[in-house]
Amino acid sequence: AESAGAVVALEAARRAPRRFAGMVLIDGSWTTPPDGAHDALIAGLRADFDATLKAFVSNCLTGRDSADMHRWGLHMLRRSTPQAAIDLLTCRAALHLEDRVASLGLPALLIHGAEDRITPLADSRRLADLMTGAELVVLPGQGHVPIVTVPAQVAALIRRKFDALSVRPAVAA
Repeated sequence: AESAGAVVALEAARRAPRRFAGMVLIDGSWTTPPDGAHDALIAGLRADFDATLKAFVSNCLTGRDSADMHRWGLHMLRRSTPQAAIDLLTCRAALHLEDRVASLGLPALLIHGAEDRITPLADSRRLADLMTGAELVVLPGQGHVPIVTVPAQVAALIRRKFDALSVRPAVAA
């Protein structure tokens, strides 16, 4: 799971742990945001969706990333609507996992861009400390979306972690 998807994946694993062999969380946003933390973003989504998306994409990338990546990120986010983005933020704020992640006990790979301006690196460090079996890899020079900016490196880290643990996803017949 990536970004806000991390809190959803953690909650799903907490509710149905037998359905998970392990987890990969990339720049995972999983802590409960303080009250009002998303107010300015929500106001921006309502007032000027396109400008807010442009600012978000710029914050996701480090500045060294190409103009093509900026265009692609903006194209992907424009497929949503302001209300869908607001609903995501609202749902995200309603999940409270801080006192429950330690019980998961799943092998986990936490990947975090060292230059992430969206999700603090401290959040992934804290999750790595709380989750038994979690390994944190910090990617120097990367922002919030290393799965987009360095996908081969991310894939190699996932292979290394889960090949070593002999964890294989189930394949439907």
